[in-house]
Amino acid sequence: MKKIILLLSFMCLGQWAIAQDLGVKTPKYLISFKRWIQNNPTYFTDTVKFELPNGGKVISVFNPEKSDREEVIKAFETGLKNATKFPEGETLYYHLNPNWMIPGDAQVYFNKKYTPRKGAITLGFPLGLDYLGGEFAPEIGFRATYDMTYTTYGLSLTNTFLFTPKTGETGINVHTNPFVNFEFGFLPPARRNTISVGYLLKEEGPIFIGDTFRAAYAFTFYGNMQIKTSMIFTDGFDTIIPTIGIRFF
Repeated sequence: MKKIILLLSFMCLGQWAIAQDLGVKTPKYLISFKRWIQNNPTYFTDTVKFELPNGGKVISVFNPEKSDREEVIKAFETGLKNATKFPEGETLYYHLNPNWMIPGDAQVYFNKKYTPRKGAITLGFPLGLDYLGGEFAPEIGFRATYDMTYTTYGLSLTNTFLFTPKTGETGINVHTNPFVNFEFGFLPPARRNTISVGYLLKEEGPIFIGDTFRAAYAFTFYGNMQIKTSMIFTDGFDTIIPTIGIRFF
């Protein structure tokens, strides 16, 4: 499919959007989301419509106060350009809501069903702030991932900063603690759930002692923002430190 026609309609959809068959012409939504759609027809006030060369149509309905229109368009464009399995003349509806399905979710579900499997490399510079050992610890690093239809594999190098006051002087000491991390992301969708295992390359400061490992789970709750929980094992596994933080990547 070489050419896609994008039609933007900015209108009140109301019952028109809800009248579509939620079971046949949409992804398999959670039952709670289906019920919410049916009970809140006036939520969906805007639509983005893509027309494919074979007569197929993909229509995304959303609330512009909750979902950015440009993000919606971008999420679908790449998959639609590579879609080789979309049925001729079929119309598919996606209902977007930040609590159930964001544009990135819709993109993953569409690609899973209608585009060939192929990987893509993504580079980024994650920033974060953890509550660790009773202190707030900023984190910055470099991250590379190989994104596939169903899973994501990643490698990152992150630096956790700890701070202590200088003895007998004003000011603070800054301690850098670099971790190398191996990541695995999984559906649904690949970017929303990530498990990682990390190893501390060099310890500085009062918290980490000797061999230190970190096991973490991250959940992407909006765009490129993650909530990350971790268990850090240090001092030969004699000390366990639970942490929680926020991550931007």
